[in-house]
Amino acid sequence: MHTHIGYIGKAHGLEGRLKLISEETHLEDFTYLEVIFAEEKGGLVPYFIEDINFKGVPPLIKFEDINTREQATKLANKKIYARNSDLQEREEKSPLQYGAYIGYTLHDEQHGELGKIEDIQAFPQQEIAFFQYNNEEKLIPLNDSLIMNVDEEKQLIIVNLPEGLLDI
Repeated sequence: MHTHIGYIGKAHGLEGRLKLISEETHLEDFTYLEVIFAEEKGGLVPYFIEDINFKGVPPLIKFEDINTREQATKLANKKIYARNSDLQEREEKSPLQYGAYIGYTLHDEQHGELGKIEDIQAFPQQEIAFFQYNNEEKLIPLNDSLIMNVDEEKQLIIVNLPEGLLDI
C-alpha cells in the first residue's frame, strides 16, 4: 500500500533537479525516505532519492539516474507516493513524548494541586505543559527530572518544581 505525499514540480536547472511540492504533513518524511513512487501510465514507478535541498522554497529533489533537464521534465507534475511501511516510523512515534498527559492534574510536592494540563506543546529543547494556577496561565517544562510519579488511573502527575518556577 502507498500514501500520496505530494507532487513533483517543474525541472530546476540543468542537472536533473526538480521542485518538490509536498503535503505539509509529509515534508519531514523526506528526511529519511530513500525511494518514492511516481504515478506513470496507471502504475507506480520507483525513483531513488539522491539528494534533497531543503534550503529553498519549494525544496529541490534529485533522483538517481536523472541527470539532465530533459529527463527531469518527463517527471514534472506527477503525483508521488511513499510505501506505508516507510511512513510508519513517523506515525508510530508520538510527536509529543508527554502528549498523553493532557487533562491530567499536576500536583507539586511543595505547593499541592496546581491544576489540569490544558495543552502540551513541543519546543526545540523540551515539551511545555500549559495549565491554570491562581487564575493565571502557567507553563512548566515536562521532563523526567521534574516528574516524580505518574498515576495513570487517577490521571495525576506528581512534580517537584524548582523554587520560584510558579512565580514566573
